[in-house]
Amino acid sequence: MKTKLLCAKTAMFALACFSSIGVWGQIKITDENGLKAIAENLNGDYVLENNITLSKEWEPIGTNDSPFTGTIDGKGFTIYGLKINRPEQNSVGFIGTAKIEDVSSTKVTVKNLRLVGVEIFGHQDVGAVIGNSYGAKVSECYTSGLVYGWDHTGGIIGGTKKVDDDDNIMTQVSNCYSNAAVVSSSYQAGGIIGASINSVVDRCYFSGVAVCPEGRSGGIVALNDGNSLTITNCVTLSSYIKAGSGDAGGANAILGADNPAEDSNAVSTISNSYSWSGLKLYENNVEIARSNNANDSYDGGYLDLDELKTAQFWLGDVNFDAGIWTMVENTYPSLSNVQVPLENYIYIPSFPERCLPGKTFNAEAIPASGRTITYTSSNPEIATIDSKGKVSFLKDGKTTLTFVDQGDNYVKGCTKTYELEVKGVAYTIMDEEDLRCVKYDLAGDFKLGADIYLTKDWELMDVFTGTLDGQGYTIHNLRYINEEQGRVGLFGEATGATIKRVGIAGAYLNGNEDVGAIVGYANGCNISECFVDQASYIAGRDHIGSIVGKVEKMEVEEEGSAEKVITGTTVSDCYSMAKVYSREYQAGGVVGVVNYGTVERCYFSGNIRATKGRAGGIFSLVDADGKVFVENNVCLASGIYCSEATYCIGENGRTSTATLTNNYVDHYASYKGTDLSSSAPSDVYDNASNNGEKLESDEVLSSEWYKETLGWDFDNIWTFIEGGEGNMYPILKCQQSKVLTPVIYGIPEPAFLIQLADGSSSESLNLERIKSTCGQKLIFKITKGEEYIYIDGTIVDFSGAKEVDGETVATISIAPEVEITGLKPFETTAFDINMVGQSHVFPINNVADLLDVNNKLFASFCLMNDIDMTGVEFEGFGSLESPFTGSFDGNGHTIKNPVVITNDDNTKGFFNATKGAKIKNLGISNFSFSGSQANGNKSTDLGGFAGSAKETTFDQCYLTGKVVGRDHVGGFVGGNCSNVTITNSFVNAEVFAYSQAGGFFGVAAGNVTMKNCYFAGSVKLNPSHSYGWVGGFVGLVDADCTVTIEDCVSIGNLQGSVASGSFIGANGGDQKNNPRGIINFTGNVFNFDAERFLMDGKISENDWESQGYVTKEDGVVESPIEHYATPVEDNEFLTQIPYNDAKFDFENIWTIDEEVSYPTLKNVAYIPAPPVGIEQVVDQNENTYIVYTSDNAIFVSGMKNTAKIALYNINGQLVSNVITSGENMAIHAGANIAMAVENFKNRGYASLGGIILNRRNVAREEEKVNELADDFQTQVVGTLSHSGLVTEAEEKKETVMECFPDSEMAEEYRKLAEAIYELSKRPEGSACEKANEKYTADKRPGEGLKC
Repeated sequence: MKTKLLCAKTAMFALACFSSIGVWGQIKITDENGLKAIAENLNGDYVLENNITLSKEWEPIGTNDSPFTGTIDGKGFTIYGLKINRPEQNSVGFIGTAKIEDVSSTKVTVKNLRLVGVEIFGHQDVGAVIGNSYGAKVSECYTSGLVYGWDHTGGIIGGTKKVDDDDNIMTQVSNCYSNAAVVSSSYQAGGIIGASINSVVDRCYFSGVAVCPEGRSGGIVALNDGNSLTITNCVTLSSYIKAGSGDAGGANAILGADNPAEDSNAVSTISNSYSWSGLKLYENNVEIARSNNANDSYDGGYLDLDELKTAQFWLGDVNFDAGIWTMVENTYPSLSNVQVPLENYIYIPSFPERCLPGKTFNAEAIPASGRTITYTSSNPEIATIDSKGKVSFLKDGKTTLTFVDQGDNYVKGCTKTYELEVKGVAYTIMDEEDLRCVKYDLAGDFKLGADIYLTKDWELMDVFTGTLDGQGYTIHNLRYINEEQGRVGLFGEATGATIKRVGIAGAYLNGNEDVGAIVGYANGCNISECFVDQASYIAGRDHIGSIVGKVEKMEVEEEGSAEKVITGTTVSDCYSMAKVYSREYQAGGVVGVVNYGTVERCYFSGNIRATKGRAGGIFSLVDADGKVFVENNVCLASGIYCSEATYCIGENGRTSTATLTNNYVDHYASYKGTDLSSSAPSDVYDNASNNGEKLESDEVLSSEWYKETLGWDFDNIWTFIEGGEGNMYPILKCQQSKVLTPVIYGIPEPAFLIQLADGSSSESLNLERIKSTCGQKLIFKITKGEEYIYIDGTIVDFSGAKEVDGETVATISIAPEVEITGLKPFETTAFDINMVGQSHVFPINNVADLLDVNNKLFASFCLMNDIDMTGVEFEGFGSLESPFTGSFDGNGHTIKNPVVITNDDNTKGFFNATKGAKIKNLGISNFSFSGSQANGNKSTDLGGFAGSAKETTFDQCYLTGKVVGRDHVGGFVGGNCSNVTITNSFVNAEVFAYSQAGGFFGVAAGNVTMKNCYFAGSVKLNPSHSYGWVGGFVGLVDADCTVTIEDCVSIGNLQGSVASGSFIGANGGDQKNNPRGIINFTGNVFNFDAERFLMDGKISENDWESQGYVTKEDGVVESPIEHYATPVEDNEFLTQIPYNDAKFDFENIWTIDEEVSYPTLKNVAYIPAPPVGIEQVVDQNENTYIVYTSDNAIFVSGMKNTAKIALYNINGQLVSNVITSGENMAIHAGANIAMAVENFKNRGYASLGGIILNRRNVAREEEKVNELADDFQTQVVGTLSHSGLVTEAEEKKETVMECFPDSEMAEEYRKLAEAIYELSKRPEGSACEKANEKYTADKRPGEGLKC
């Protein structure tokens, strides 16, 4: 009986499943949820069973990465209310991207579907039915409404593409029509298809309008963008088609144009196609004559309405199929279930964010019908609108604008309204809101009427073209942080603007390129009498200046002439005391780079640093062939630092020569170099040179000197605060507040003295480098430690009176020589000097001792035992500003599992930066970075041992693990290096980057030597996005330097983009014609069987070795000796043979366990990295994740946030869960896993409990999270929807449960809580069994969990 019952239930279940399947396996859709479910099975065959009205915004089905490959049969039914608002997204439509799955398939992707009243906003490839098509087939479809995009916008399909480079596969559109308004904001608007590559359009017609301002428009297709396009039996009934003009424009009734580029191979065939003779064509809004009256032309054959409304024409002349089309005399054909009159739509242009009195706006509407619109305003006193749609904003208030299309028998009438508010802005700016409202009138004339205090981060505006007179007032707390954003400042970009008498205080700006406190990118502007205070920080990647990031020209066409009037930017009578920093290139005190314009009568007294490129006291570089004048300026900088080039004024031309005239540098401001400790005055000075004329006395404190020497105006522009003449730098007379807070720069961090055996110091301290941004003379006094040190003028040194026993501290106070009423006290009034004896060595016994290295970067250290850094928050030792300069003796010990947190920073490693350091007898096992990227514009100069190394030696060291970064990534040193020597060391690690990576050095940017070293492991570039060179020892020789590789062995595998070399990727980017380095290469051995591939799988042929070992003159090069690693049982690198060839010292330094492993160091205990559970993962955004286990902990490297992994304690209780979303596999809200494991590892076994899916409504998110769960052999325990209620609750400082207890979101939290509670109970089944299996596998009988 039980058996029969079971069978019955089974049969019922099977029947229930079968009832949802249509003919031939089609899946029936009856409602909105069914439509949405298509996205979960992109290869299904679907059929509509009824009309469907959508209630929510539609998410396009399929993406370029995961296209729709199935079929949809609408059966003549209609989808209403299709709305998509994704103006920044490509491939937008009912179906986002569709692709033919089988080349031989005859399936029709979409047929018999009606989309009525769509409102679709996308970016590129925007269509009502399909946004982006790869060989799809669409037939018997109708669309109406609005399709709006930026480019490739079409009434049926936005854009069509080639399928896998097969020229024979065509996108096919047949028996379709549209009366939509197809509008592109820039390029390519087509009634049926926006832009075509390989398409066929047959028996289609268009009766809407197609409009774009710059590109092509066509009633059937806007642009044949490449290869074949065939248009047959098509008709355009539109009232007008509008497009741009010139080579990139063109409007026609059938096809806008073929792509004229030779490589497009665009060939169009048009036949038997027609258009209404009354259709009007416009280019740049000017009506053009129609002259191509032929049915095989772009414009089609012209016919009158009487003929176009006959059955004979449609069924006979253009071969429409009476079995598909319904034809009634005196009208146009239609498909089944399409109601006539057709739906209409009126597109109203987007009004300005704020409508200002006195301004006008062209609100000419675009009706899909193409008819004339009637415009009215309910309150003409507020705003009027004329018959062409021009709106005049008259005064503050509100009015309703009404847009009416009367309609006719074919297309319905339509009425739309717009609620308009006219609201002015304050042209005298009194508060934060007034300042933010400048964006509403970027051509307006503004002035400050008070100091402005910003309370929120700044929002960048569009291009400012007006005027701003600050009247000496100051904008405080200007804050903007986005390292991906270029053109950052109070005004990110300004053209032809006048900005004067504006102060900036307490700014914090951090962008990408072109960053300045006043203007990021200035074209033809006049900027004068502006100042930036000492509390401001201006940072970015390139072209960084405290006043302006980039100075450029403005070009304006002269009326009636083809010539352009060129106006450069002028920056005059400005000063800055800010801190300026470029994480890569070009930083200047006043302006970043000057390409066309003038910088005059300015000074800078702050601090400048650029990692690479140039740093200059006034500007960094002339970066284009423009007219540049830099004159009558004075550099008063407290420090100018860059690893490549520094100038007191600036470099007068990389591609042109600037005119530098009468520029000066104060003696105390002439210190410049790679960092503070190495900074020194230049050897040559001249007032027309890059460094200006050096002043030896106190001229810069005197108004007479400025007036007589530089021509500064102290009557109207410059002044000294009371008591300041002769005691400080001048300020601007316009400044409303003349109270300043000086900042002290130039104090060494840390300050130290090392006492030699004779009582003197290894290097004294120079107090001359310590400066006030306001220029006061300083008094230094010893307040502690007088028994050890003395001050002789500006030098601090040991007096020799008392020997330093171990470690002690002295203190020096700082005070102004003269108190000035308008200057606040220094925030820094003293600094400590750490003093140690030369022979004193700090022992490192534990993690705390190790982390203390950062407090004594000058000292000598000795590791007393192995140290495990599992779970330790560690950001590396030192920095470019304060490098490690001491010695580190590993004493034969190993540091295990260090994870260096990068926070996307550059120059990172176990030692972030070293200078003059000595590192020896040290092992680093299982090294990794957390937060580094293998793409983007960050994570440059990343190395396992050091990100940057100068004058540094490494001896008998090794590293295992993973080194992941973007550019200049090396197993030992990243790339910012010079005079580095590595001996008797090895790397057995995975190095992974976007560009320039090497087993030892990512790039050689200075002299480097490697002797008796070997590289194993791998060096590979990011497979999804990469460019550059990789090498087993050096990725790229990137400077004029000497590279010595002597008696070394290369074993590992390589995969680069341009080249992969066993030892060197390339000797310069153009090594054939211009090798960068002198290469000394002798006695080396390489693995003949190692992989040396490019990203396409081909063997490298452009690497240094393959190109003939090119070197500059005086290099000595010998071909390396071949040895073999295959077959495995005969792997020579597991024997001593190849290393003997390389003269490795196996008697004193090296040892090898033959046939088991590569050599290790006799004097350093080798601890191999633990096995990796999950290999490197690179997601679609090219972020890199490395997941591995160690000492019962799970680590994720390559993420900004720590992963949060669920753990069981010994009782089987759940400690925590992974919280993740499918958004590019990011794992959010991470907890400190290692700490959790540390708390529980001694109490039993920890395991993953499950994953919570926090939805972000992105493509394949559920699939991705399920994959993640499979990888971890766990489950998805619950899901959370992406809901705006969460943000609303957070803003009210409440939980969703508190704020919206009856919401669907709250119910989801309740269900999730119940699921977690169930998981938290003591395990009674599989979890316990799995845990016991683990214990059994670990051979620990009797220690299993007690359930």
